[in-house]
Amino acid sequence: MPILVPTPPTDGEAIFPSLSLARAGVELWLTRANGWYVLRGIEGLDNPPVSLLVDEPATWDGGLFRDARYAPREVFIPLHLQADDNAELRDAVRDLASLLDPKRGAVTLTVNHPDGRTRSIDGFLAAPLGQALGAAEAMTWRRMGLSLRCPDPFWTGEESSTSLVVSSASVDFLGDPFLPLAVSDSQVAGTLTVNNEGDADAYPVWTVSGPASTITIDVDGRTWSTSSALGAGEVLTVDTRRGAQSVDVDGTAAWGRLAAGADLAPFPPGTTGVGVDITGATDDTVLEVTWSQKWLTAW
Repeated sequence: MPILVPTPPTDGEAIFPSLSLARAGVELWLTRANGWYVLRGIEGLDNPPVSLLVDEPATWDGGLFRDARYAPREVFIPLHLQADDNAELRDAVRDLASLLDPKRGAVTLTVNHPDGRTRSIDGFLAAPLGQALGAAEAMTWRRMGLSLRCPDPFWTGEESSTSLVVSSASVDFLGDPFLPLAVSDSQVAGTLTVNNEGDADAYPVWTVSGPASTITIDVDGRTWSTSSALGAGEVLTVDTRRGAQSVDVDGTAAWGRLAAGADLAPFPPGTTGVGVDITGATDDTVLEVTWSQKWLTAW
């Protein structure tokens, strides 16, 4: 009795854009050139799961909406692996399992669009790659499923940045403009216009190169400021990213440099006016803010 061996997927089953996996400097493209065929049935590329917070008073009809949050995302990628021989197949399976080992950290899944734009998300392998083997499977082909659980449900896009350089009581702009801006010999005060092109909150990283006597940043009424002066040559970094929040000066933890009640706010989608007030500035004072676009979907 002949053994049935499924043929590789046809062109109609290929998916575009292309997908890639990366962790700790190791990158794997899930392309036909590498023997990987992405099958139909991908899940998790659209908006993340929604959790609605609704109170239901005992005597009410219905409920009272309080808030909404996005839950961790599950991404599933069905794959067909085709190899020239059994040794090549075994190597490919081992390499994929090693790359996805959740005990070694998160893996980054990137959706590479034809126009050059990318959407990336970090996740952990949440299920075995394979199930019961089919007839003749594991000789030169395998059917596998890549299940990733992503604690941060948003897709990351391109990085944006803007800088403010104080020079001889004037201001040079790199990137988006500060409007309007009042400058004295030692003070910079005004509004920075930030355009978050994503459709989810983007948490920025602030970097200030001293000197500066005081620094105050206001994002839509949510403010953080310093409690002590920043010396010449010192670099203050305030990282507001979820799960990575930190404050350091020249690489040393320095939460005490922030005044009490600091509110490390994100940039909401669209245009935001950010209030900036720096005193004790000189020609060497530089303020830089960077952020990565965050998206609800991989598209």
